[in-house]
Amino acid sequence: MTERLSLRQYASDDRPRVDAVMEAALRDTGAYFEEVPHESTAPIEEEYLDSGGEFLVGEVDSEIVAIGAFRPVGGLVSEYLDSIADGTVELKRIHVVPEQQRSGYGQQILDELQRRAHNRGYTALVLLTTSLQKAAHRFYESNGFIEIDRTRVTAAGKSFDDIIYRKYL
Repeated sequence: MTERLSLRQYASDDRPRVDAVMEAALRDTGAYFEEVPHESTAPIEEEYLDSGGEFLVGEVDSEIVAIGAFRPVGGLVSEYLDSIADGTVELKRIHVVPEQQRSGYGQQILDELQRRAHNRGYTALVLLTTSLQKAAHRFYESNGFIEIDRTRVTAAGKSFDDIIYRKYL
């Protein structure tokens, strides 16, 4: 039986485990590239919490096994889209360690992030994933996200698509 996931807000001493969860999940899908930085090295508090976002960690038996966040739209998403409607936030870093995937933990993280975004008055979510992450496509599409843009990129000698999804709350 799957253990119950406990959700809480990120704390600064979570950073090493949060980074490890993200790396393990990306490696599992073939979307981790040593030579390409995946995230800012800025403190999570600064990048997410201080900017009006949220960063959740999910624990089972006091071990972080799932993560997820939202923040004001920035980075590649803002570069790819010509305009972004007011009230839109960007989902980021939704990952579950490979050995705990398909346990419902990603769904719990997503549901809670959507609830919190809605409660703060946000009206839409956008996110970027890659064409390498097939399970992510199924997950987001089954949760009502619609593909709105696709851009061909090459990283570390590998060509794939960056895909942007949107969902109205």
